[in-house]
Amino acid sequence: MDSTLLVLILVSFLAFWCAICFAASVLGGWHSLARHYRQLRPFSGQRWRFSSGSLGLASYSFFLTVGANPEGLFLAVSCPLRLGHPPLFIPWSEVASIEPQRFLSFPMVRFRFKQAPKVSLAVSRRVALAMAKESNRPIG
Repeated sequence: MDSTLLVLILVSFLAFWCAICFAASVLGGWHSLARHYRQLRPFSGQRWRFSSGSLGLASYSFFLTVGANPEGLFLAVSCPLRLGHPPLFIPWSEVASIEPQRFLSFPMVRFRFKQAPKVSLAVSRRVALAMAKESNRPIG
């Protein structure tokens, strides 16, 4: 294979991947949350890596890191999806609602946020209960 063609394929793939990551950020609502809740200092608290969850239209199966402490909720996306997804820290005072629900037959908990009311985060009930324990807050 010609090296020019190989470079063109590689550059095309990387451009396509970047577009997918940014599209997921915008369509899911991560971009909206980042405008208000971008993490500005290191997070100190319990984290649950390789968690699954959904944010709007975007699903982050095993690529989501969720954290909680008494001050708030931490969210980050693992590589290779991190592009366009800066880490977030949402103070508990900015959580508008926490609602238990079911997706198919799986118990989930949905979080809604004051500064981005159209965006919602759904995580498993198991992760939500661990967050509640760590943050000393009732969840789901």
